[in-house]
Amino acid sequence: MARPLSALDLFRAGNDTMQIAARLSISEEEALEQVSSQRSASLRLPSPYPIHPDAKPTGWPKGKVAYAGRH
Repeated sequence: MARPLSALDLFRAGNDTMQIAARLSISEEEALEQVSSQRSASLRLPSPYPIHPDAKPTGWPKGKVAYAGRH
């Protein structure tokens, strides 16, 4: 008997988190959490990844708004 597909199996087969959520009858948030934790487990990495002490924030600078038409 075949084992049921995991969220990670479905993701690797090309499904997005919304499709995975519908297939597994869970929320999209839970689908993303399962994909992330299952991927980390398969790679023997901690979940969630620890933040490197030298990491810099990657968000937009304070007071700036992303807008494609702005020059």
